[in-house]
Amino acid sequence: MTKNIAIFFYLKYITIVSEVVPFLFFLLFFKRNKQKELRPFLYYTFAVAFLVCLNNYFFYFIHSTENYKLTLRLFVAVEFLFLSILFYYHIQNKVFKKIIALAILPFICYVIYDYFNQPKSHFNFILLVIECIIFIIYIAFYLYETLMSDKPEPLYKKAFFWIAIAFFIYSAGNFFLFLFKNNSKQDENFQIQYTIIYSTFTILKNVLLCIGLYLNKNNDGISSSISAENEDLWEIPAEYKKINP
Repeated sequence: MTKNIAIFFYLKYITIVSEVVPFLFFLLFFKRNKQKELRPFLYYTFAVAFLVCLNNYFFYFIHSTENYKLTLRLFVAVEFLFLSILFYYHIQNKVFKKIIALAILPFICYVIYDYFNQPKSHFNFILLVIECIIFIIYIAFYLYETLMSDKPEPLYKKAFFWIAIAFFIYSAGNFFLFLFKNNSKQDENFQIQYTIIYSTFTILKNVLLCIGLYLNKNNDGISSSISAENEDLWEIPAEYKKINP
């Protein structure tokens, strides 16, 4: 029994460390991954590394449940924001890009609403359920769009392909886990199963992210997967600039 408990805690610690590794890989292989369309992922990996450290500081050292739950919500909001921008850059369909852009604000507003309408020591896993559904839809559309294109470059040389696969596996693998989490918090067996399954998919996700960052081909800073017509999410349209110099 003691051995099982030790393995259980080691798995948790490995999971925590694995969340920081993609940011370190991004810095280590920055020359391969300095494309403009991967900047949101750099910001994402930095935010995750920072929030994971802060989150565990509150949990293990300060023992502040309220701050721990607050950083969890902040983690979800930041993750959704940066990954949505990342998908916006890599998906070509203009209608779908608008859907991605329009979905950001309502989701973040819901995270804020949930924070003020739930006990501060409670975390609502429905937030993660919704996030998983949205990411699965985004990734499925990206994969469909990619497979239907005629681009000759191998997919395994694109960092975003590995990012998409990593989050598809993570979202699909943890979806039902998050769905039943709210109603099973007092079940010790479920808690053990939750940690094992969540840790497994999280570690796998981060391994795939690191593989993608390592294999990514820079192409002189311009990804061949992004067309020249792809617009920046925050950029002022050229037509507006001409009218309003």
